[in-house]
Amino acid sequence: MISINKSTFEKVNVLVIGDAMLDRYFFGKIDRQSPEADVPVVDIDTIENKLGGAANVALNIKKMNANVELICSIGEDETGTDFLKAIKENEIIADRVIVSNKRQSTLKGRVYNDKEYLLRLDRETISDFTNDESYVLLQKIKASIDNFKPDVAILQDYNKGVLTKANIPEIIELLQNNDVKIAVDPKKDNFLAFKNVDLFKPNLKEISEALHLEIDASNEVNLKQTCLQLQVEIKCKNCLVTLSEYGVVCLDEAQNFKHFAAFKRNVLDVSGAGDTVISVAALFLALDTEIEDIAFYSNLAGGMTIEKKGVNALTIQEFVDELKVQGIN
Repeated sequence: MISINKSTFEKVNVLVIGDAMLDRYFFGKIDRQSPEADVPVVDIDTIENKLGGAANVALNIKKMNANVELICSIGEDETGTDFLKAIKENEIIADRVIVSNKRQSTLKGRVYNDKEYLLRLDRETISDFTNDESYVLLQKIKASIDNFKPDVAILQDYNKGVLTKANIPEIIELLQNNDVKIAVDPKKDNFLAFKNVDLFKPNLKEISEALHLEIDASNEVNLKQTCLQLQVEIKCKNCLVTLSEYGVVCLDEAQNFKHFAAFKRNVLDVSGAGDTVISVAALFLALDTEIEDIAFYSNLAGGMTIEKKGVNALTIQEFVDELKVQGIN
């Protein structure tokens, strides 16, 4: 294993492509019922905006002291304005973000009564990119390759329309022709479209839904068979499968299989853990790290984020400190 410090990733350039969103948190208290209807009134104390989806992946990359560019789509709306403000504050390169007058920015609103999660409010456009929109996306990626010069690209799919069955093969071909490594965090709708990538990172539910399998996460033989079938279907060089409380498994081109148990954690919130896993995995992929080490490091990083409430990006200092606690660094 390589020694990790604050400067390990500072020369790594990561391009994140996919569905970004703004997470808006409304924190308040319920002290009364509405006079209009028999519903509680939440008196809001605080409103917080956080980057979500592909933007949270980009934030994780930035917090690990790497360089990151985000290509996504937002609308010409108030959410989009707040999104770009948060992107700028976190020093994420967003020169090629697509601003559309035909699509809404994705907003996930969450209402809390103290620590009690009451309600979620969504506003978004989830229709697939048209051919014209996909053409613009490809031109943005070409420009990033020419100017930002990424070492690795993360295709971050939340089935919100940026990545489609039609444009995914074109994006992969474009990146491969320019020697950019590719890591994928898929969702159900486009699962089987991500062929021939360097690293494919689904979770068990996504594999089960896409391949119509019943998977026993406690059975290593079953898990290896699942990874082998996944590799046949996707033709990926390496697969990394997250198993929630069972940790992660990985499989390389030579069909070497490895299972890493989950680190013992005080679980508060699993939101965003997958974003951290793909971020850390992509950073180590850019450094030509073996898949077993990629799986180990990303498993550790993902476990760290679930000890905090809400979506939180892992910092390089937190990661280095944890490695020392584990006696690894």
